Amino acid sequence: MIRILALVFSFLLPITAAAQSVPVRSGDHAGFSRLLLGFDAEARWEFGRVPGGFEFRAGNKAVEYNLVSVFDLITRNRIVDVLDRGDGRLFLKVDCICHGDAFDLRDGQVVLDIKDGRPQNPAHPFEQGLEELTLQAPSVSLPDLAQQRQVAPPFARIFDGLGQPPDRIELPLAFEQAWPTGNAMSLALPPAPLENDKPPAPSETSSAAPEQTGNAPETIPEPQESGSRASEMQSLLLEQIARAAAQGLLEADLEPITVDPAAVPSPEVVPPDAAKAEPAPTGRKPPTDRSHMEVETGVDRAASESRASVITGAGDHCIPSEFFDVSSWGGAGETFAQDLGAFRGQTIGEFDKSDSDGVTGLVRYYIYMTFGAEALAMMRNNPNDVARSDLLEIMAEIMDTGVSRNAALLVDQMACKGETALWSVLAQPRLDRSREINTNAVALSFAGLPPHIRIHLGAPLLNKLLEAGDLEAADSVKNAMDLATPAGSGDLDAIALRFDRMRDDADTARGRLDEMLAKDDVSMPDAFLDHVDAELGRGRLIPDEQISLLESLAFERRGSDESTPFLVTAIRARALSGDFATAFSGLVDFRDMSSLNERERRDLVGEVFRRLNEDAADETFLRYLLPRLDLVVGLPADERRGLAERLLDLGLTSPARIVLEGQDSLPGPQDRFLFARAAMLDGRPDVAIGYLAGIENEVANGLRAEALEAAGDFGGAFRAYLASGDTDSAGRMAWQGELWDDLAKIGEGTVRDVAHLMRDPDAVDKRSTSEEPQVSLAGALGVIDESRTSRAILESLLDHNPSAGSGDMD
Repeated sequence: MIRILALVFSFLLPITAAAQSVPVRSGDHAGFSRLLLGFDAEARWEFGRVPGGFEFRAGNKAVEYNLVSVFDLITRNRIVDVLDRGDGRLFLKVDCICHGDAFDLRDGQVVLDIKDGRPQNPAHPFEQGLEELTLQAPSVSLPDLAQQRQVAPPFARIFDGLGQPPDRIELPLAFEQAWPTGNAMSLALPPAPLENDKPPAPSETSSAAPEQTGNAPETIPEPQESGSRASEMQSLLLEQIARAAAQGLLEADLEPITVDPAAVPSPEVVPPDAAKAEPAPTGRKPPTDRSHMEVETGVDRAASESRASVITGAGDHCIPSEFFDVSSWGGAGETFAQDLGAFRGQTIGEFDKSDSDGVTGLVRYYIYMTFGAEALAMMRNNPNDVARSDLLEIMAEIMDTGVSRNAALLVDQMACKGETALWSVLAQPRLDRSREINTNAVALSFAGLPPHIRIHLGAPLLNKLLEAGDLEAADSVKNAMDLATPAGSGDLDAIALRFDRMRDDADTARGRLDEMLAKDDVSMPDAFLDHVDAELGRGRLIPDEQISLLESLAFERRGSDESTPFLVTAIRARALSGDFATAFSGLVDFRDMSSLNERERRDLVGEVFRRLNEDAADETFLRYLLPRLDLVVGLPADERRGLAERLLDLGLTSPARIVLEGQDSLPGPQDRFLFARAAMLDGRPDVAIGYLAGIENEVANGLRAEALEAAGDFGGAFRAYLASGDTDSAGRMAWQGELWDDLAKIGEGTVRDVAHLMRDPDAVDKRSTSEEPQVSLAGALGVIDESRTSRAILESLLDHNPSAGSGDMD
């Protein structure tokens, strides 16, 4: 009998359809993250954008998604969260600049990809916003207004006629019934009480209350008249509820409402818990009795500045400052050990599995404590459990080394606001002045950091700002460091010394340096080295006692790489002061220079030889250069040319050729010109002409003309001298080569007349030996006149050039 009753009872129970469980697997790939949905068979589905990310909607609304292992193989860099919203909807929360893709694989499997960057085709089908599901809000019946005109608190009267108010009232975001003012809502407030109103009888009140059945009550027809005060109350209440809900102060426990796809904004990078900003008003509101009043919450004030600029100068979205809010990542304990223990305890969740929030919190705490290496190690050991590990990795590298290997990812973010600009600047190895930098935001955000972080990051940030020449921002950072650093600290003295140099206040800088040397502070050596380097860069001589101090500091650090900067600076200072014996001796002692790379080694040797070439006398120059030609051949071409040119000026062609040959395979045009000079000094004009082939400039043409003249090619020399602008030498070549036509073109006065005369010197003789038996008187007089003219030209030529008379005038 009991079995029969149990069987009958089981038949009477409500029967529900079993939901299909769809496993969701994942995988990370280069450039995209993939989800694989394992349906039993092929089915209809749709995929596209929704506010906050993407949504997959299955045709079968009874499916449920198994998300237990969805984040086992992927990080949260692209897909922050995956939620089963019911009715076959799978929501992918995305906070990166990404685009979506989806396709059927086989046997009912569906692939969802979230790929880096924007789609090449903006009209991509999966980039279109999905139409939100329409949800009908429950309507609330309105009691008879005549029965509700009683004196009671306004919010208490809302529930009059509804019986006992429920524990929770769901506030819909859209309403299906309109009232006369045009607002869509089926909930109306009763009008304000009148002075002569009497409270209704209890029987009337109870009769007006609908029965509470768990479903929405039937809507009572709306009254024909409503008070203006009730409408105003409704508007104010709805406005404040909407604002509070938008700011996250209220939560509506309802399904999404229908949204116009055209009104869906483009996806932006937002923090996981950021509130959605209100849409901009489309027009001015009509004036009311309270137009002079405005209600503003603390959230409104806090968000006013953050809404001003979210776009970089390059057109990219700014990363929200919340991702860099290191000030809020500290612990609540009294000691470091307490905080560290608390954060470590949160890294392990149920079943001894790592907790993503706990691991992220510990990484952030390490960064807060300036433990960059520990934070990086934690992220390497838990690659899939750290939210926005890309940004945290950059911050950890900054804490550890002062720069980031991935600084290029944030170079455009330097124009943003808040902490985003600060950490983007800190990540750069050096600042490019052509880039837009929000230095005001950098200075303000730095001032808001905890004191220990300001002390840790202040010097690297100051160096970058000073190298970029932004003294105003650097001064703001220095003031913030002053507040965090104890008085009399060597760090502050070193910073002040650098500011003195930047302002070119040499006297103050020297006085401050003397004070630092007298203190013998631990930071003195580095500050002193930086000061001497800056003075050398300006070409200023360094006193001998300071050079000796550099050499002493280098000797104290012998055997380690720390001695290298002091020894290099001491060698440079000796060369600038003209003490080449000590400078070259330092190069010999430092010949291995294992701690210097090839470029640094070449620059040091080149600077010493450059000082030798520019400052040393000829005897000193040759004494230190000729024995060290093996060091010179490895210098850059510009350095070698300067040394070779001085050797050629001194007439030393062989060492000049050694210097010019260097380690290059083919000489350039400037080298060929110097090789031509050496050939001319050796008396080989033909070789010089070959070196000068193809080089066309005024100086090369002059040397080519000299080579052609030495080779006896007066015509070529004439043309080369003209090309170089030396008309006097060109005229000399025309005389020597008897180029009378060319001389007639460039000559003036007597020279031109002589050139015309020398074109045909036998003209008079030809006329005098004419076959005519007798010469007429007129012809004879013409010959005499021409003879007189020729004689006058020759006399003028002798007066113009007396030395011509001593030569052969054939």
